[in-house]
Amino acid sequence: MKTITEQFLTSIKWNTLEACLYQGILWGYHVMLFSSLDRSFYGMIGILFSLLFIGVTLCTLGLDSALSPFIRHYTESKASFRFLMKQQCIPNILLYGGLLLITSFYDLNILFSLFGIPRLDQAFIIVLVLLLILESIKKTIKTFLGLLFYNQQLATLEIIYILLYVSTIIGLHYGGTPITLYMLFMPMALYCALAIGILAVWLRNHYQQLPDITYMHDEMLTNRMVQSRFFGYINQLGHLIFSGNMLVAVFAAQTNIAYAAVAKILSTSIQTISNVIHRVIGQPSEAILAHAHAYASSEKQSLFALANTYAQTTILGLCMFACAFNYQAIATHAMTATLHTHALLVVFGILLLIEPFFITYEKKYLIEEKGHYLSYYHVTMMLLFGLWIYNQCAFPLLCLIGFTGIRIMWYRALGMRSIIPRQRSST
Repeated sequence: MKTITEQFLTSIKWNTLEACLYQGILWGYHVMLFSSLDRSFYGMIGILFSLLFIGVTLCTLGLDSALSPFIRHYTESKASFRFLMKQQCIPNILLYGGLLLITSFYDLNILFSLFGIPRLDQAFIIVLVLLLILESIKKTIKTFLGLLFYNQQLATLEIIYILLYVSTIIGLHYGGTPITLYMLFMPMALYCALAIGILAVWLRNHYQQLPDITYMHDEMLTNRMVQSRFFGYINQLGHLIFSGNMLVAVFAAQTNIAYAAVAKILSTSIQTISNVIHRVIGQPSEAILAHAHAYASSEKQSLFALANTYAQTTILGLCMFACAFNYQAIATHAMTATLHTHALLVVFGILLLIEPFFITYEKKYLIEEKGHYLSYYHVTMMLLFGLWIYNQCAFPLLCLIGFTGIRIMWYRALGMRSIIPRQRSST
């Protein structure tokens, strides 16, 4: 049986393969759409994709963030798995049901019109909401299996998933079928449902291998899970407001769809680097620290140092790779290439790329059930961001520089503060 360190290194290998292929194919797919479609139509597609994945983060209700601190409790026995999963999934199920009811009885075009999207068919809106629910379920199951080191299986499935989806769209397009919203989102929903079915089989197989012993419910454990999930959700919302998807939504609401098209392709390019880092380092680090939660302090520090070393090496390599790209050609499609626009792009890129440098520290805080420290920063940034939106994104360059400065100072403080107590020397 592999040691936890060997499992960690294997996870990095498979996640690197998945992340590079998946994100590379996805980036190429968006470049193809951007170069072959009308700017307004691509802008609408970009806005819908951005709103979709904003919704996915919101709809998980922090469930995926609450799995890692308690993975050992979930997998103690079949009874503990059933009880804890049933308990934690109830809020999500209620939310999914509420979304479907709202979609069935209310016209959501009012919401989409805020982002400049023309009126959509009710049937398409239902497809979009179903896809949102499916992606949310998929994300949660993937997180669970990732914590159990199913990285090889997950990498294989994700690569097949993106290849099937992109091949279907390209095949239909070059086969003479005009690109429509249904053509882009229906295959995605179908392949996502198939992926969930495969993930569910893997999860059930792992469940069958758990010991069949009695589970003694601990009310304090439930309270800890609720608290961890709450602070983990705040952490996710804090990251969401400075994500590429949120940038596209803000551009759409404040300017027009053509500008949102440029925001989408630029944010996709920059966010690709961040996503690769999260897959290569973030998920394996979360898994190794989750399983090391019950270890002695010195062993946890050693494993954390290992994860952090791989994180910094990966990030520096990707940042050097990113320097080889020139985004000016893309920006000039809808922006005047001035010192101001270039400064906006550079500052936004820095704002996005700061976060991965401290991904292992954040994972450690959440797994050690110290998420409230992270929430202080994220609530502050959400309030500042809301104030900026309320003032119609006034002084964008100055505000982005301010956000970047605050983020750098916070993450520096996060990295310097140790939350794992040192073992006291015996006297």
